[in-house]
Amino acid sequence: MPRHAAKEPDYKIVRELSGFEVRQYAAYAVAEVVVPGPANDAGGQAFPILAGYIFGKNKGARKFAMTAPATQVAKPVKLAMTAPVTQTAAPGGFLVQFVLPKGVTVASAPEPLDARVHLREVAPACVSTH
Repeated sequence: MPRHAAKEPDYKIVRELSGFEVRQYAAYAVAEVVVPGPANDAGGQAFPILAGYIFGKNKGARKFAMTAPATQVAKPVKLAMTAPVTQTAAPGGFLVQFVLPKGVTVASAPEPLDARVHLREVAPACVSTH
């Protein structure tokens, strides 16, 4: 597994192509929050909420090291089946996540004191990065 300045979930490089890698990530846990946005403000809205959780605003006041990546995606919006099916970022807002350190699971992570913070396991996945 590669070493980085900020800790990342375990992964192996499946393929290297010009300008990016295809990585197979192991399962990991995240702390996440949904914020209204807009997209360019979502990270700033979510950061103090999630940073509060990892820096001790949780039951037991447990602190975690900052990890990478922090992710932001448009929250999925359920649509009726049509042809073609399209999806836009609108009513749901934006989902922003902090990856929890290696070895921390949803079961072992302390409960957030802020009800907006949710803990979730992310299944193993293959992703590309550049």
